[in-house]
Amino acid sequence: MQNGDEHRLPWIFATKVEQQSMREVVNLCLKGQLISANQIHDAWVLSYFKAGWKFGPIRDYDKKVHPSLVPYDRLSVFEKTKLELCFSIIKALSQNYYSLEGK
Repeated sequence: MQNGDEHRLPWIFATKVEQQSMREVVNLCLKGQLISANQIHDAWVLSYFKAGWKFGPIRDYDKKVHPSLVPYDRLSVFEKTKLELCFSIIKALSQNYYSLEGK
């Protein structure tokens, strides 16, 4: 992969922090508590900081550093596009989920 994702693990090998932070973000989106890619990023950053991670130029699981632990407006266009896509997918799936569930 490119743009800093060379060190990303497949979901089944992702750390507990990675899996938990994504689950939290998706759940908040499903509840309507996150309504933008910017808010998704802020929630994700907060979950990583709470788990002891900090900013670093290269993702390092042992040192708990990640290059995307910056404010949303400092992310690359590539990272912002990924977040917009992620938010759009969650939003579309949640609308279908809620319509199927009658909620």
